[in-house]
Amino acid sequence: MSIAPDSGGENGWPNAKQLEKLMSEKEQAQMDTLGGSVEGIAAKLDSNCADGLRSNDADIKKRMAHFGENFFDEKELTTYLELIIEGAKDPTVIMLIICALVSAVTEFVEPPGGCGAHEDDHADHDHSPSMAPTVGSRRLFDGGDEGFFDSLYADFFYEPNHGRRLSGCGKSVYLKIVEPLAITLTVALVLNIAAYIDYSKERLFETLSKELEGSNKKFVIRDGKPTEVTDADIVVGDVMQFNAHMLASIPADGIFISGDNVKIDESALTGEPEPMEKTREAPYILSGTEVKSGSGTMLVVAVGKLSTSGKIKAKVYGGEVEDEQSPLFKKLDTMAMQIGKLGGVVAVICFVINCIVGFGMGNVEKGGEFAAVVEYCMTAITVLVVAIPEGLPLAVTLALAFSSFKMMDQMNLVKHLDACETMGSATTICSDKTGTLTANRMTVKGAWVGGHKFPPGPDVIGLAIKKAVDTGVVELLASLICVDTMNETFLVKNAMATGGADFKGNPTECALIVLARDLGFDYELIRSSTTGRSKETETQGKAFMFSSARKMMSWAVPNPEGGFRIFTKGASEVVLDRCTVVVDKAGATPFQQELKDYITTEVISDFASQAMRTIALAYKDIPPAAQCYTFEGTTSQYNESYVCAISAATVQGPNVSLQIRITGNGSLGAIQGQTDSKLAYDGTPCRFESSVSGTATSNEWAGELKYVANTDVTDPKKLSFQYGSGGYSTVDLPQPKTKTITVPDWEGTSKTVLNADGSPALEVECELTLIGVVGIEDPLRQEVPPAINTCYKAGIDVRMVTGDNLETAIAIASRCGILRPEHFEGDFTNTKLRQIKVDRAMEGKEFRRRVYATQSDGNEVFNQAEFDKIWPHLRVLARSSPEDKLTLADGLNKSLLCNNKDECAKLKTEGIDVFPDRQVVAMTGDGTNDAPALKRADVGFAMGISGTQIAKDAADIILMDDNFASIVTAANWGRNVFDSISKFLQFQLTVNIAALACTVVGAVTGRVPITPVQMLWINLIMDSLASVALASEPPNVSQMLRPPVNRSTSIITPRMWYFMLGHAIYQIAVIVGMMTSPGVAGSYISEADRVADMASEEPHGWTKEDVNKPMQGADWESIDEYDGFVSQHYTVIFNTFVLMTVFNQINSRMLFGELNVFEGALSNKYFVVIWIIEFVAQLCMAAVGGVFFGCSDDGLTSEQWIRCIIFALGVLPWNVVVNMAARMTLGEDSSKEAGISRMVSRSHGLSGRTSSANDSIRKQSIRAYKEGV
Repeated sequence: MSIAPDSGGENGWPNAKQLEKLMSEKEQAQMDTLGGSVEGIAAKLDSNCADGLRSNDADIKKRMAHFGENFFDEKELTTYLELIIEGAKDPTVIMLIICALVSAVTEFVEPPGGCGAHEDDHADHDHSPSMAPTVGSRRLFDGGDEGFFDSLYADFFYEPNHGRRLSGCGKSVYLKIVEPLAITLTVALVLNIAAYIDYSKERLFETLSKELEGSNKKFVIRDGKPTEVTDADIVVGDVMQFNAHMLASIPADGIFISGDNVKIDESALTGEPEPMEKTREAPYILSGTEVKSGSGTMLVVAVGKLSTSGKIKAKVYGGEVEDEQSPLFKKLDTMAMQIGKLGGVVAVICFVINCIVGFGMGNVEKGGEFAAVVEYCMTAITVLVVAIPEGLPLAVTLALAFSSFKMMDQMNLVKHLDACETMGSATTICSDKTGTLTANRMTVKGAWVGGHKFPPGPDVIGLAIKKAVDTGVVELLASLICVDTMNETFLVKNAMATGGADFKGNPTECALIVLARDLGFDYELIRSSTTGRSKETETQGKAFMFSSARKMMSWAVPNPEGGFRIFTKGASEVVLDRCTVVVDKAGATPFQQELKDYITTEVISDFASQAMRTIALAYKDIPPAAQCYTFEGTTSQYNESYVCAISAATVQGPNVSLQIRITGNGSLGAIQGQTDSKLAYDGTPCRFESSVSGTATSNEWAGELKYVANTDVTDPKKLSFQYGSGGYSTVDLPQPKTKTITVPDWEGTSKTVLNADGSPALEVECELTLIGVVGIEDPLRQEVPPAINTCYKAGIDVRMVTGDNLETAIAIASRCGILRPEHFEGDFTNTKLRQIKVDRAMEGKEFRRRVYATQSDGNEVFNQAEFDKIWPHLRVLARSSPEDKLTLADGLNKSLLCNNKDECAKLKTEGIDVFPDRQVVAMTGDGTNDAPALKRADVGFAMGISGTQIAKDAADIILMDDNFASIVTAANWGRNVFDSISKFLQFQLTVNIAALACTVVGAVTGRVPITPVQMLWINLIMDSLASVALASEPPNVSQMLRPPVNRSTSIITPRMWYFMLGHAIYQIAVIVGMMTSPGVAGSYISEADRVADMASEEPHGWTKEDVNKPMQGADWESIDEYDGFVSQHYTVIFNTFVLMTVFNQINSRMLFGELNVFEGALSNKYFVVIWIIEFVAQLCMAAVGGVFFGCSDDGLTSEQWIRCIIFALGVLPWNVVVNMAARMTLGEDSSKEAGISRMVSRSHGLSGRTSSANDSIRKQSIRAYKEGV
């Protein structure tokens, strides 16, 4: 939609340029012109800072039309014509075009001196009607006497010179244009196919990008309620929610409305390394930035290309950006270049041999030297064209694009195509638990509340708690849940969903909200009616959003009795350690160690062993806000002998210090340690808070008095204290000079209590009162255990990285199959008695302690050697942080443990094998803080449902269903990509070897069996149709029964060399046999041959009796001089060669020596259709291709067709011979070379797998492949 930047809306809206200028200049003067404040701007935009916009489609569309939509103009896609022009710049294509031009010039321009005597020798030759082309034995032009069509045909088509090589002199117009036109059309076809592939690929990426954009969602307030919308649906005037947890990325420019502790990373835009705090005084929030802490709301004022990030992106896309090739493409291009160099050497050799044979032996006619040189050059260039597998990049792109497209159907949104192939080499998957291994449908299944334990059972926990626990405790519990959850967490009614509602936001919080509902409370009502939590009063409260460092979330709201009440929920063991009071059956009582131990062992550990996440719920009351008074220069007399001056005094509320300093003109004596009865403030007893005191000689006394009354100080007047044994002396306090009201120090930290990451804990989150502990179950996805089992069979380790406590993590990992019997001591089935082996599972705190070494300067340095001692054993990392994920990805990626043979041998004695190459790491993540780990991993998987936009931006693949099984799907498709490329390689290189050999033979003998145009036709089939056919092969089960491919392993395996050389030998033998023994090809003397022989300079003397007899070796020489209509013999050779490659395409589907090459062929409709197209196209080419493609106009006889088919079918049984030869030389079982047992047996095994498990996999793999054979 267009934007109207210079005109106001029909509702008096400011124009888009004004709002853009506001965000650009960030000046108050500009804001004043738009309303003076965020509320004023909202009013001008017909919005409301509390209720947002109206959910009115017409209004939303008007805003999009007036202010623009929230997307920027993408870089224009390359047009089809531009792709054609780009393809024409390829050096090989340029050479072919030059060939066509030179050939055309040679054919139509007579060389100096004319055509020579050769043409004169045939000047009196009759254009015999009998030479008109025939189909079988039937002439195309019949009808008695020679007429107009016969004459026209003879002039246009007939050529009296019957030789294989064509020259410009004496040729008909048709024959002159055949070769240059054929080359031109072939080049055009190749260019169009490549352009179409690139054209389709760009559109595919566009589709993927739109899918990705659709997964980026935010919450805006419309009609007073949170509404989930995509980034593209956000409009100017929306009130958008954000936080550092799930809604960290800012998609539009806006003005800060409200929030708590909001700090935003603007380094991507400004370069400022420190996060910038956002308040009403610093309200400008820019698109493209990231929320690092806190939560809040903002008024959207600029979107799309008028936003800050939109303007930057517009500039970026205005220039040319070169895409860097992936390592896979670089590797393949390098191989193609090496093959091309080899082809170049062969091409030069062929050119030199042709020149020697042609000029040295006098085979070039007088006046035809120039044409001969051109022909030799074309032959050499044809060799080069055939040698270079330029179809390989095309095949790779097709395989990756095809896999990406199919993976999208299976819930994998691939952002980078090369990630497909990389995932096929993955050796380790580090997976989150929640939502990935589990269903992400949290349910409270157990609880301990108010001294009552509610174990998991069929009953609804909420109803049981409501029935057994005191009403006041139930209300307190419900208030805690409803207040201390994010705004973005809510339920949407859905009668079809489990529990009658869909979860939105954090699933753990959704489970707690359901518990509150079951307790009989409405979370929306409590939120809206609680001061400090409702939208209207949110600024009176204080939110402490969840962080991985604290592992808890808190929300402070004003207490009706004064002060604040802080509600806290978090990791059970962390919160439990902070609690000093507990609410049990007797009410709020001091938290005795015995009860704390009971809750730890009988509640938390018990629930954790049943695979439940435990969350502790607690609160804390903070005294009323302090009242501060300051007094200066007051002098009073309280005794005859002493005069005191109160120089400063601060009076605060209950249980907060009163500070005074008194000086006198005499000795004050020792007054430290006075009892409460000896000090008073306004008649209320006070006591010393510290032992600081004066002496008789100092003439000064200073100390802190703690006011212990239960009411606030409203007007301080008198201070009295007792000296010695006398009575109270009183000092009158004047009116205070200043009076201020302050709130608690929210940022104050404890000197003794530490967070999970070792940082000081917030003071307000200490000394808590425990209400209860709940056990939340997230059931395993049914498909996860089989998927993990598949990973182990495929040689892929699975490690679980979770924030749960260790016992919960071990229980879940055992249920899903990550932890197996070999990882435990004792009975695996007995959760009470089994003991997990050392380092198989550990907490993040212990992990960090061991892998980081502290230097003398206090800095921590990663210790790779220590890490290498841990990771082969490690299967579960509990209570982990995002930094632990990054450490794990980085350490695995850098590990060279596979090169340490002694350590690998030692690990093998423990039953652990190490993969014989560097680890290829796949990492999952959903949070903003997971982004560095996703970026560092070889393949990063972000969650499409629960993942933040920052995580999605950093990932290579997005799991649209957050399901671990989809990761296994990606691994299978990745291996399939590698296999597809290998299949195409062994197919194309077989053709290249055979074609090069035939061309060399032709150059040496002076008889080219396959013309350049025919070579181009073969190359076209090999590079385009075959690449599509083989790239579209679907994955199969056997691919996940072998270990990953080593990074250092050559893409061409020994078995592939056997395949390529073996089949090339067969094809070369057939072609050379046909060349030297025409009878093998079913080549017989035809009537046309007899007539041509009569007109030749050295006739064989064929008679009518010789017609239909096989040609002998001596007859071959005359065929070599057959000009005009190409003999059937050459057509048979060409047809046989192409059909052999077409049938060999079936053999190429198998990489590991399987005998049944047809297995699964019918399941790939693309392969079947393309193979039929290739076969039919070649039949048409041989039957009616004519001189245009160097084929006989007479077509082929039925016997010749049978011979062609027989030799072509011969590649199928010959494939068995090749496989048997490979088995006898490479190994007894083909599956060993196939990368199954062989790869395992040659290596030290699979990464971190046990030897017994590997043996099982070997047996399964061999059995599977034997069944396939």
